[in-house]
Amino acid sequence: MTNKLIISAQNHGIEEHLEYDMEKVFVDHWQGNGREQMGCRKIAHLSNKLMIKSELQNAGIEMSDDQIDTFYRGLEGDEPIRKQYFVKELERKGVDAQELVDDFVSSTTVHRCLTEEFGAEKETGFNDREEDSTDGRSQENEDIEEDLPADGTTIEVEINLGEIPGVQQGVKYIKGIRHS
Repeated sequence: MTNKLIISAQNHGIEEHLEYDMEKVFVDHWQGNGREQMGCRKIAHLSNKLMIKSELQNAGIEMSDDQIDTFYRGLEGDEPIRKQYFVKELERKGVDAQELVDDFVSSTTVHRCLTEEFGAEKETGFNDREEDSTDGRSQENEDIEEDLPADGTTIEVEINLGEIPGVQQGVKYIKGIRHS
């Protein structure tokens, strides 16, 4: 059975955006062959962003990498209103957003594809989970928890929501209490 990464890449034409074939690019990144070494999570994010870019280009729309990142974070996020906004934006631009999101791949899918479909191996010592967690939300949450006072003191955190079209701009305040 062909891996979802390969099927999604073919369905959305992401190879057009790579300097050479997908297998070599992803394996080289995973193994660090002359490229920045990436874990499976980063490769999944790269693949998903390339799918968005390809679909937008097929609809005749060019966007910067920063705009693609914003769309991807919006589609992958946990905020239903924000996600709905980006789904509607893609549909307004002529992209089947639900099909696109359904075709997004996970780090597990990427790992299976690299090892089972492409037959790639990796030297031990580089841990995908360890590498990927340094830029993921779970690591950020752990860092925040470590910084909370142990005595139950309430702290306020200010998060600037930035400029997102169609979303009310402003600052979000979160109160945190560390529970021992």
